[in-house]
Amino acid sequence: GGTFRLGVIKCALSSGVYGLQDNVLASSTAEGGAGAADSSGVIYTGTAVTSKAVRVLGYLEYTLTTAGTWDTAPSVIHVAGPRTRMPGDRVQVTRVRDATYASGTTTIPNDNTIPQNTEGVQWPSTLSITPTSAINLLEITASIQVENSSNNNMVLALFQDSTADALSAMSFNNNQAGARASVFMAHQMRAATTSSTTFKVRAGGSAGGTTSFNASGGAATLGGVLGSYIQVEEIMA
Repeated sequence: GGTFRLGVIKCALSSGVYGLQDNVLASSTAEGGAGAADSSGVIYTGTAVTSKAVRVLGYLEYTLTTAGTWDTAPSVIHVAGPRTRMPGDRVQVTRVRDATYASGTTTIPNDNTIPQNTEGVQWPSTLSITPTSAINLLEITASIQVENSSNNNMVLALFQDSTADALSAMSFNNNQAGARASVFMAHQMRAATTSSTTFKVRAGGSAGGTTSFNASGGAATLGGVLGSYIQVEEIMA
């Protein structure tokens, strides 16, 4: 015996994704019929339950003006099946690796301004992805081999499409002229689109010099196998 109760949960968190699992014990919070079921990562039911078995029936995609105010019909209704992805599962991954030598002299200021897409030198390749849902997360990682001919602070920045402002950036000190650094960058964001979107990386010294990718001492090295990459994963939210 027992009472079946329908529950709802928003699994997209500001810091990631709530890992909803099937056939586990979970507790819920009473929604009570007054609305305002607006906290992410909380299972809401009409009456609260404690440590009860959960079975995922499916998922809905909503675009709500106010979180917790279910005043519009869902844009997607998906009934769960044996191969249905759960929140936190990988949906797709794209990756590009490029060992091309490239260089330039455009700087990126190491100050309190957002790096712009006209600053620095662009890494030769870009990476595009077409998200399956605007609600899902994109995890972007990059490992870039870069150097500068001068001893100065360097900036590495991530850009999307034609947006001028960088999504993310990091700076480091190139304390030996011509010394190559392997720089890793990670960024997480909501997809916010189901159209193809393109990511790119730019780097530059803050005080001049020549910035080079996949190089050592301002020249190509290791016979074309020294490379950098960008990777984008779409994560179910």
